[in-house]
Amino acid sequence: MTLYYSAKDKGFLDGSKKEIYVNAGTWPDDAISVSVEVFIEFTNEPPAGHLLGANVDGSPVWVIAPKKSQAELIFVAEQEREILIENARSTIDIWQIELQLGIISDENKDKLVKSINYIKKLQLLDLSLSPVIEWPELEI
Repeated sequence: MTLYYSAKDKGFLDGSKKEIYVNAGTWPDDAISVSVEVFIEFTNEPPAGHLLGANVDGSPVWVIAPKKSQAELIFVAEQEREILIENARSTIDIWQIELQLGIISDENKDKLVKSINYIKKLQLLDLSLSPVIEWPELEI
């Protein structure tokens, strides 16, 4: 198997499909042949704080990831908060139905109250402090 790496696209290509890429006009002009070992090394998780890049020869290397801007950090925190809220909401759905029907146990009513308080805490977080955010714990 022949493998290629494109520094411009920061990706690997299967050489057996080169003709298809060329015919489609999408074969990168900077593609270089790489070994299977190089492919395996650079398609695994990068070391902490690194991402895939290229050296001056166009070969793949791990480069230090640039620091995220404050806006990017806030965006990531907003996404995390939405995931946590959605997970908590999906957990309490059945308890809310049980409460409406008057069949909720005291234990589940306590969990429902704790979950709603957790969601409120998440909604009140000041995400402008990202990346230093004290995320509340769901204690059920």
